[in-house]
Amino acid sequence: MSENKICIIGEVIVDVTLSLDKEEDDKLRFGGVMHAARGLWALEVPYDLLFIAPEYLHDQIVDYALKHGANSAVKIGNVLGSPNIILIENVKETLKQGYRLLLKDCYQCHFISNNIVNYITNQLESIDILIFPGQYSFLGLCEYFRNTEHHFHIDIANGIETLETLSEVDKSLSIETLIISTSSKIFLDDFKGITRNLVDALIPRITKNLLFKENRGGARFFQLKNGELSTIEIDCQISPVVHSVGVGDVYNCVYLALRKKYKDLRTSLNYASWIAKAYAKTTYPDNFRKEVRRNLKIPINQINNIEGVFIPWEKRPQMNIYIAAPDFDYMDIDKINLIKNSLEYHNFTPRLPVRENGQMGVGATEQRKKELGNKDLVILHECQILIAVLLNNDPGTLIEIGYAKGIGKTVLLFDPFKLADNCMLSIVPDFQSTSLDLILLKVFSITSKIWLKNRHQ
Repeated sequence: MSENKICIIGEVIVDVTLSLDKEEDDKLRFGGVMHAARGLWALEVPYDLLFIAPEYLHDQIVDYALKHGANSAVKIGNVLGSPNIILIENVKETLKQGYRLLLKDCYQCHFISNNIVNYITNQLESIDILIFPGQYSFLGLCEYFRNTEHHFHIDIANGIETLETLSEVDKSLSIETLIISTSSKIFLDDFKGITRNLVDALIPRITKNLLFKENRGGARFFQLKNGELSTIEIDCQISPVVHSVGVGDVYNCVYLALRKKYKDLRTSLNYASWIAKAYAKTTYPDNFRKEVRRNLKIPINQINNIEGVFIPWEKRPQMNIYIAAPDFDYMDIDKINLIKNSLEYHNFTPRLPVRENGQMGVGATEQRKKELGNKDLVILHECQILIAVLLNNDPGTLIEIGYAKGIGKTVLLFDPFKLADNCMLSIVPDFQSTSLDLILLKVFSITSKIWLKNRHQ
């Protein structure tokens, strides 16, 4: 499909997805740089794989890579002290994914210099190199490629702790593209989660191209060209998520593989959005590849005009979301906190009336009841969406559902215990589900429409 040669570099890690369903087994598969490898394989784009892994995985990795589209698979770093196994708690990333790397404090990586030097020496023409930093010495790896004329694209979502590290990399490599996501530590800590800070710090100081992935909210490509900064906005194509691990890596490699084929960034990024969605729908490579083939049949004029979800990270705090629930000190409020934490993780503003206005005590006066009720309604009117968390037949929650619907608010019903058997609860909410992931998808879809409507007014 693509004539430009691609090399992907990074660690191979064994992903272990911890199932919360007792009837399902834990899922185990190759992760790390292998997610990107599967993306290129599904695109039928040959690639070279330079990988870092423990010795016990070597033969399996090479065999797997060669069977999944790799021209070559060369080990460039040996991991000691750690099995490179990661446990994943929240595979759908409705919240922070909860990665736990086994024996991470014992991790050591020894580069295999001859393998790296031999690979570089054999490259007679410049190639695209996509690097995924990790636990290994990223600066140490970059030294091998110092002053080469290859095109470097670096995903800095993980393994890059500070801006100073990037500044050091810039002395070794000519970086064509930096790639980052809203969940990355450097974005949230160094740049305080402020997109403008990120762009100003990286362009043009370190790169002229920045791909900023905003999870379910879309992506933006910032590009400095002829002294002018332009922004390409790309919708996210969403559907129920089976897993989110490695989805961003697939997005990266599709962008990289297709940008020269189509000679248009918007087109390559829109295909990347569709193919990333396909990766999130299954953990079975053959099913993923079939979906990719269907996606690639979508004509260019259509792929660039199909509406998806787009809501910038920095605009999401403006979206106030009322959580209607029996949020009382005598209740188990884990499911309420689950919704709250999920919304905050994705940078929305959850509003919890009991926590903001106080809990009504036993034997409260009529004046106190009216005071709290009116304060709660003020919050509700400030919100765009109401999410009701049905823990029992709490009358306050049920009244808030009806009131919100009556004043034209969008009402979502999160029913984790399948209690909504009342006929009115079946027709009043705009959407109801036992799945947090599906509720979250609705939040993104609704807030995207609200933001775009307000933007164009």
